[in-house]
Amino acid sequence: MISVLLAAPAAYAANVRLQVEGLSGELEKNVRVRLSSITPEEVGTDGRFRARVDEAVRQGLRALGYYQPTIEFTLDDRPGMSRPVLHAKVNPGEPVRIAGANIVLEGGAKTDEDYLTLVKKGRPTIGEILNHGKYDSFKGSLTGLALRKGYFDADMTKSQLGVAEDLHKAFWDIDFNSGERYRFGKVKFTGSQIREDYLQNLVPFHQGDYYSSEDLAELNRRLSATNWFNSVVVSPDFNDAKENKILPLDALVTPRTRNTVETGIGYSTDVGPRVKGTWKKPWLNDRGHSLETSASVSAPEQQLDLTYKIPLLKNPLEQYYLLQGGLKNVDLNDTKSVTSKVVASRNWDLSSGWQRAINLTWRWDNFT
Repeated sequence: MISVLLAAPAAYAANVRLQVEGLSGELEKNVRVRLSSITPEEVGTDGRFRARVDEAVRQGLRALGYYQPTIEFTLDDRPGMSRPVLHAKVNPGEPVRIAGANIVLEGGAKTDEDYLTLVKKGRPTIGEILNHGKYDSFKGSLTGLALRKGYFDADMTKSQLGVAEDLHKAFWDIDFNSGERYRFGKVKFTGSQIREDYLQNLVPFHQGDYYSSEDLAELNRRLSATNWFNSVVVSPDFNDAKENKILPLDALVTPRTRNTVETGIGYSTDVGPRVKGTWKKPWLNDRGHSLETSASVSAPEQQLDLTYKIPLLKNPLEQYYLLQGGLKNVDLNDTKSVTSKVVASRNWDLSSGWQRAINLTWRWDNFT
């Protein structure tokens, strides 16, 4: 049962409590949403308000396949009640059921496995109750898949939902022509301070590969992950793509600031007050080399670390050399130590998330 307190301005009527009876589950939920659209100015005890409630209830039920409900209103306005109660007793009636579904694919979608799977899973079964939301969602899935896979000339040539109310039957009739699928063209980089060949080796697809929004997003991610750029915007260029279905991409990037300095002050019970500083140079040259230097200073402990990264042309994001050096001086509890460390490594960041590396380490410790 739905119970709703509907307040009207004083100039119109007193507050009215509306109780809708006879519904449950999704029917009740959908009708509640429709009733929430009633404005305060429409609230009252007269026939106009009842007509508005009647309309909202029917709309909520119709969307879920119940086209012929019966709705009976009674007003309880006995003396002593804090507010009148308008009862709406609803019988949803017999639902409209799917009697047939004609879904025709044309163009590349006709043999596209993703589209065939979509139709197989989205086609309604004969006898199920009509749901307008499912019908609209299926049509949206057809066009959404077209955008994700590069069917940019797709057209819904027919989309009809036929309903025979007296027979309680509904029919889907959809013709969808995806057209030809577009392919990736050349990626043009603008605004970059990094060599073109390094950037091209970041592209996760080849010219002539079928367009995919996932591949486009991956290119954005890879360019951003280099830390060479403040901003990355990759967009298709449709100007000359209509005829040959080859879609060039424009990649507009802006270089990251060459120098970034971060400082901080901290405290720990082991070393007391501590000052930290980091100097980052995300790119040193047009090959994307980077340098990071960090220092930490406290009364008993001083540490300096340096990391130099050399991306490899073959795969600048996932294959690189690292040269790391560190110097640490400690004077604590009558013990002095100096530690020096140098590490050279060859790194492979694997697509599985694992990292493979070959390391050569030299370390020297001196205690006094």
